[in-house]
Amino acid sequence: MINSITYSQNKNTMVILLGFILGLLLFFSPGSVFIFSVALLVLFFINRIGENDERRFLSLLFSIALSSRIIVSLLSMFIAIYIGKILNYAHMGYPDYSTPYLVDDSGYYTLRGLFNSMYWLNKPMHPITIEAMVTNPYGATGYIYLLATFFTLFGYSPIASRFINCLLGALIAILIYSIVRNIFGKKPAVLSSILVAFWPSMFFWSITNLKETSLIFLAYLMIWSAIKFHSTKRFYYLILISLSILAQFSIRRAYIEFIYLNVIIVLLYFLLVFILNLYRKKRFFFIAVSSLASLFFILIFKENLYLLFSSMLQKAIVFYQGTISEGGIYYQFLSTEQPVKLNMGYLEFLTVLSKAWTHMLLEPFPWRFIHSKSIFLTMPQMLLWYFLMPFFAIGALISVRYRLRQASILFLYFFIIASALAITGANIGTIFRFRDIVTPVVLVFSSIGLIYVFNPSGLDLTKDSINK
Repeated sequence: MINSITYSQNKNTMVILLGFILGLLLFFSPGSVFIFSVALLVLFFINRIGENDERRFLSLLFSIALSSRIIVSLLSMFIAIYIGKILNYAHMGYPDYSTPYLVDDSGYYTLRGLFNSMYWLNKPMHPITIEAMVTNPYGATGYIYLLATFFTLFGYSPIASRFINCLLGALIAILIYSIVRNIFGKKPAVLSSILVAFWPSMFFWSITNLKETSLIFLAYLMIWSAIKFHSTKRFYYLILISLSILAQFSIRRAYIEFIYLNVIIVLLYFLLVFILNLYRKKRFFFIAVSSLASLFFILIFKENLYLLFSSMLQKAIVFYQGTISEGGIYYQFLSTEQPVKLNMGYLEFLTVLSKAWTHMLLEPFPWRFIHSKSIFLTMPQMLLWYFLMPFFAIGALISVRYRLRQASILFLYFFIIASALAITGANIGTIFRFRDIVTPVVLVFSSIGLIYVFNPSGLDLTKDSINK
């Protein structure tokens, strides 16, 4: 009887929320209706999988995560209009279109997406606009083309276009639930998905037209697809992995090494799972043969590998130096008193990497809060972040002991991507934004640590049977 009442209350809550969302979306543009239709489709699939209590939780979580983002996004746009934060490039010779914004990049992406759409539709534009906003490769990202497609299909709506990220932000929480559910059960999955859904910085990116939310969504879609392929061996998950990797590169528009990193992560995951699935004798034999083969390969191609390592390191250092030269508040892990060594040895590189890691994980430090208003606004989240760090360590150790095979892709992704961010970053604001691509992994392991400390019965601590 109680369960029936609870289900009815949850159902009524979802109906009210979805009705409110529909009323808002219908007001703005056909694109808003499209977003709402996709949201309904997501709810349809959620209610076809899992157990009843999981369906109710995920439906409610998705509905609240999406509706809260839409409401806050609208509120932020009204605030921007009220305080006069309206971006318009008409005085520079561009078409006379405007967009409210609170973050500069968000407004730029919106208008550049619009101008690309106008170009695709063969609308008359000045050559200045075409050169600077359409064909100019600088600043062009896959997210701009996503916005351009949205405007081409549904018309220009600077407010409705933000609902794309609202939808993706809510979907990230669903992906995280599915990933964690298969590692440590329901309670960690519930806590992890709630933390991811409402983590302040990730929530904020998802109510703007910034590229971070789509990048985070694609990253964890890749991880989820890799886990699903391992468990089901269905070919279309490989296609999904490939598409998500290519889309991440398109949105990030970083060095081509970004594709390599994601490919390496997935391949290492499949290799590690394959090794851990072997019986003990076969596993030791495979590791020994692989180690000898790798050593032989390294000895033969030592110079080529060192040149490749030096080249990648040089690109990272140049990127780091370029970030510092732009000014602002930045951190330093390389000496500026003398020219940076581009041919540093492996041990020296590990020392530099450890310093960079410290900054990447813990910036902005408390003493930086007084330097700027934007950094000061991060203080509540950073205090929570510092609080979670011990639980993150506990959760990671528990995962190594009990779920190494299942959680290995999270470890690989966190270590490789975080290292890349650390060694190329320097600006505090930029690293605070980019760090959120690995934040869900931190929140997952933190959730496991929290439950282990405060409610250990909520964890399935059956040891992973890799010692066959």
